Formats: sequence, structure tokens, C-alpha cells
Amino acid sequence: SSPVGRKSWPRGPGRRKALGPIRLRRLGSATLCSGALRPASAMSGSARSNGVESAALLSGAGERRADQRELIRTVPSSVVLRRCAAVFGVAPVYFAISSASGRGGEAAHGDLHDALWNLGAPADSIDDFVSHSWSDSRLKKCLALLYYYNGRLTLAVAMALSAVVFAGGVAVRLAAPSRAMGPFWVWLLCLDLPAAVYLAVLCFGHRITCNAVGSRVWLDKICVHQGDPERKAMGIRLIGDILRRSRRMIILHSDAYSSRLWCVYELGQFLASSPVDSLRFLSLDTAMFTLAGFFCSVGSVLSSQWHFQSAAEDLEHVNDQLGEAMWVPTLAVSAYWVIAFSPFSIPLAAALAARLATQSSVNDGLSTFTVSAAACTVESDRAVVEGALREAWGDLSRFEDTVRTEVKACVADVLGAHTRVPYSAQLVLWMPLLWNGFCDILSTPDEVVEMQVPGWKTYVVVNMWFFGCQAFFLFPLLLQAFLKWVRLCTKLSSWRCLSIPLSATGMLLCIFAGHFLLVGSALAGGALMGTGIPGIAAAVVIYVATSVALFA
Repeated sequence: SSPVGRKSWPRGPGRRKALGPIRLRRLGSATLCSGALRPASAMSGSARSNGVESAALLSGAGERRADQRELIRTVPSSVVLRRCAAVFGVAPVYFAISSASGRGGEAAHGDLHDALWNLGAPADSIDDFVSHSWSDSRLKKCLALLYYYNGRLTLAVAMALSAVVFAGGVAVRLAAPSRAMGPFWVWLLCLDLPAAVYLAVLCFGHRITCNAVGSRVWLDKICVHQGDPERKAMGIRLIGDILRRSRRMIILHSDAYSSRLWCVYELGQFLASSPVDSLRFLSLDTAMFTLAGFFCSVGSVLSSQWHFQSAAEDLEHVNDQLGEAMWVPTLAVSAYWVIAFSPFSIPLAAALAARLATQSSVNDGLSTFTVSAAACTVESDRAVVEGALREAWGDLSRFEDTVRTEVKACVADVLGAHTRVPYSAQLVLWMPLLWNGFCDILSTPDEVVEMQVPGWKTYVVVNMWFFGCQAFFLFPLLLQAFLKWVRLCTKLSSWRCLSIPLSATGMLLCIFAGHFLLVGSALAGGALMGTGIPGIAAAVVIYVATSVALFA
């Protein structure tokens, strides 16, 4: 029972010897630490499915010896996210010791369950009740929670930084053209730096703000004592009261969630006392898709600039054709974008196909939801859980109808339908395209500007319109076309080796058509109404009308 502090937790070859009696060994799905944690065979199936360990405890086993206020606890969201949300691991031993030793220098004594328990604190109200299935990936849960708690701050900081850098570059170029930044510094400050800051704030925003924008959350692994049977019994019996004290319920949603009995129990108890709009669905697959799309977007921008720089002579020849045939530069620019995006079309098509498969499974599961179909490892738990739901709802059919209608509609609004991704997620996906516009404006030489429009200020306005439409309108609209095309390819062929390349080819054709339309509308507006505001207004009208007719 000697304290295990940060300095006394050894690393390297002498670690096992220095640990003494605290020996770690693997048994089933649990880690034993001097008998502090019970093996997986001693747990009920619900412990492995959702962290709530026994319906017998729910029905009242164990005498009340602990104060109820001590058992209703919360933990800061920053603690849950610590070390890539290690608390969601099967046995977060290292998380418990390192977290406890990091709080005011206190050490974890004896039982590691006490270390987890001491991370929380008694509370009268709860901001977020975290409901999840233990069968889902820990890293996916971590990423979903990072986007939920740090997403808005991340987007605001990255956009503000890029806007400040762009404004500074424009001011310097207007005041002293000879002191304008070179292409290397433009790309470093307007693309690489915002992308790095975006990832840093996403991963560590809860630490940067010192939990000022976080929440007090309830998480079963920490807020239900896993080592004391009496406190565990009381904590599980208080689940209904805890849910009634919760302002929101965060559901780390996957296709497995609605098929787990203890997940269904938590959802039913919360909806019995709270409206459906208090639910917060965090799709594990959408979080992964958003991050993968962000990397693909950054990569395509870097690839496009590499292709543009390597083909500078061809572009000068294209610029000479601006006054002779509008379709020549339009085709050239669109072709360069397709070439730049092609290396990332396969990963994006695979991510879209995986998202469609998950979304289809989720919709089917909610459409045919019944409590009796939910899986329960220990069947003796089922009668008690269903009895608790009947007591809360009066009839299970009422709860099942609510899930099939209201909850399903809420999931569709938050997570998107088969052929729709929420616009907030798309802002993250296509934000690098706007940064690309900043870089392009600041790095274009004056002689090239004069060949296209009269004056650099007009060039800034025209390109801001072009890249703004690209990031906020064109690619969000194209993504819906991507999803429809990927869904069609998946139906035509169940072989991924055939459907994914076919989907990627269709995506490249959509990108070519979208860019051809965007550049062509800008040139047509300038030809009809001249340069400046009238030409831009005409381009907007032409572009919106034709793109909606083609893609929407």
C-alpha cells in the first residue's frame, strides 16, 4: 500500500522489479493488479457492454451504507479526454495512476479503483451524461469527444489565425509591394500554420483553456466505484436519479449502440424525464470521416499548388488565351484541379463508402428497434432492465415508438441522412480550400494579375469570391453528389475493389464539372457585365443557377 507517485512509477528495464507486489498480468479482457480488479469472468455481461455491472444491483442488492450525495459524482471533461481518453480502455491502470498523481501532487494509494473514483467529485447537477458501448473503439470515442468539446474553438482559432495572416499580407503588399512575402512564407503562414494550429487546438484545446469551456460529466468507469460492492450497488441504483439531474445526454453513437441492452436502458431512463432535443448524438464514424476529409483537403491543396508551380509556363500560355476563347483557361484550371485531387480520391471514396454503410446500418437498426432485440450477455439481467423501463414508461411500446420516430429523426438531423453530411462538418472538410485562396492571392505576381483583371484590388475581390464559393458552396454541394454516386456504385457492385475505383472516378468527374462551371461563370460574368462588382454579381447568378440545376 505504499504510494505510487509520478516519480516513483519507474520506466524502463527496472520497472517490473521496482513495482514490487504490484504485478500486472492479463486475464481475459481485464487487467489484474494485486487482486484490485476482478477478472472478466467475475463480471456480468453488462459490465463488458456498457460499464454498468449487474441488474441484480439495479434491483436493489446491497445495503445502503454510503451517503447518496457522495455517490452522485462528476468529472471534468478534460480529465476524461486525458491521454487520448485512456479511461475508455479495458483497464485504465496507467490512466488512473498518472491522473491521480497529477492532481495536486497526490498519489494513488492501494486500490486503483480508488484512484479512478477520486478523479471525480460530488455534485448536485450534471452537465453531460456520457452513454456509450464498451465494444466501440477508444480512439473513435476520443475523437468524437474532442470534436464536441474543442470543435468550435478549433474552427474559430484556425480561421481567425488565417484571416489575420491574410489581412497582414494584403496590408503589406498594398503599402510596400517590394516587401511582399515570398511564396514559401505565404504557404507556410497561410496554410501550414493554420493546419498545425487546427490539429493542436483540436487535441489540446481542453488544456489550453484550463477547462474553462468544458463540462462536468458523468462517466460510468469513474463515477461508479468498480471496487467497492456496496458503493457500486448504490451508484447503479441511482442511475435514474443521475439521469434526471443531467442537462444533456451525450451518446457516442455507432451501429452497435441501439443493440446493447444497457445502452437502451440509459436512453430510456433519460427520455422518460427529458425531451429528445436534450440528446447529443456524436457519431464515431462521422468524426473519423471529418478528420480524414480534412487531411485529404490539405493534401489536395498542396498537390494542386505543386502542379500549378510545375506548370507555370503552360499557365502563362493559358493566360494569353483569356481574351480569345474562354473555354481554354476554364478547361485548363479544371484539369489541374482534377490532377491535384486524384491521389486523394480513393481514400475519400473509401471513407464515404464506410460512412454510408454505417449510416444505413444505424437507420435500419432504429427503424426496427425493439427492446427485446437488444443483446444482453447475461439473460437474467433482461427481466430486471425491462421491468425498470416499464416502470418509467408504463409500456415498452411507447418507448420503442419514441425511438423509431423522434430519436431517429434527431439522429438524421444531427448525423445526416444517406446522401447528406451536416454542413458544420463540411466547414472543417473544405476549410483548407479557403486557405488555398489566401495563399493564391498573396503569392500571385503582379504581372500575372494584370493579365487577368485591371488592378490587384479587383483581383483580391474576384479570387475571394471564387475560393469562397469553392469552400462554402461548390464542394458542400459536390459532396452530396459524391454520396449519391458512391451509393449507386455500392449498389451496382458489392466488390469494393470495383466499387471504390468507380466511385473515385465519378468524384473526379464531378470535381471537373464543378470547377469548369465555377471558372466559366466567373469568365462569363466578366464578359457580360465587365469587371468589378457587376461582373461578380452576374457570375454569382450564373453559377448558383447552373450548379443547383446540375448538382442539387
